[in-house]
Amino acid sequence: MLTIIPLKKISLPPNGLHLWLSLSAPDLPSGSGVIIDTGASQTVFDPDIMGNYLSDIRENTETDFASGVNAMIEKTEFGYINEPIIGAQKCKDLSVGIMSLEHIRSIYSEFFGLNLCGLIGSDFLQKYSAKIDYKLSNLTLYSD
Repeated sequence: MLTIIPLKKISLPPNGLHLWLSLSAPDLPSGSGVIIDTGASQTVFDPDIMGNYLSDIRENTETDFASGVNAMIEKTEFGYINEPIIGAQKCKDLSVGIMSLEHIRSIYSEFFGLNLCGLIGSDFLQKYSAKIDYKLSNLTLYSD
């Protein structure tokens, strides 16, 4: 199955660019979405926003770790998305990291009026053989 999802380009000063993928689900406010983060190894969702869509949440073991651009990130959890919120039949039972994204959420809310729910990482992109088309601003996902 092939799914093509439109992306929004968000310019970040001075020369940055984020790709925004809108999400639509009954409990999510309008303007909800995720950033496509090709540098992130794992897809991550914020539990404050996505709590109704997460299941089987467990704390990471001491050998697991996460890091961000500037520092190690402590107290991460993992779980599963239990609803197909990205594309027609995507994301159900996808293992994801769970951590507060408040520091990024506040920027997206204040400057862009958007509700950041999470980051789509390379695990998701690889699982669905994703292709990003920057010219057409879309994400193509493939599945069986």
